[in-house]
Amino acid sequence: MALSDEYDVHNLLTVGVLEIIADSKKVSKIAKRKLTGEALNNFNLIEEYWHGKNIE
Repeated sequence: MALSDEYDVHNLLTVGVLEIIADSKKVSKIAKRKLTGEALNNFNLIEEYWHGKNIE
C-alpha cells in the first residue's frame, strides 16, 4: 500500500492504519520493528507530525 501510486490507497494506509498505530507508544515500538521500506518511512513521518521529533 505504501508503494501505491494511487492517492486513495496511500491515504487509506496513512489514515486508516498508520495514524491509529501512532496513537500508542507500545504499538508504535512494535510497528517500528515490523514495518520496512516506504511503510516505515511513512510511519516515521506521521509520528514526527503527531508527536514531534523526540518520540522515544
